[in-house]
Amino acid sequence: MTGVIFIILALALLTYTCAPLLKDHQPLTVAGEEILRRRAALEQEKHNHLQALRDIDFEQSIGKVSEVDYQQLKELYTRQAAAAIAGLDELDRAGKDSSG
Repeated sequence: MTGVIFIILALALLTYTCAPLLKDHQPLTVAGEEILRRRAALEQEKHNHLQALRDIDFEQSIGKVSEVDYQQLKELYTRQAAAAIAGLDELDRAGKDSSG
């Protein structure tokens, strides 16, 4: 009788201990986490530069910025936004290439 109870407790403990191993999950790898951080940084850069473009357009429209400064800043923010968008596109292509 004691042996049966011992076996039942051992099976219950084994089931409880091994249950997490049987779950279907795929944890992120270090590389996957780095890609997510890079994507978030690029999204933030894109947002910031597009907002800067809107701001400089507004400031130029109300006369706070000279035409020369406006053109220089617009070119700078456009290049930076384009670089962030290109980086996001590159991440997308790399993700598609690695997934199949």
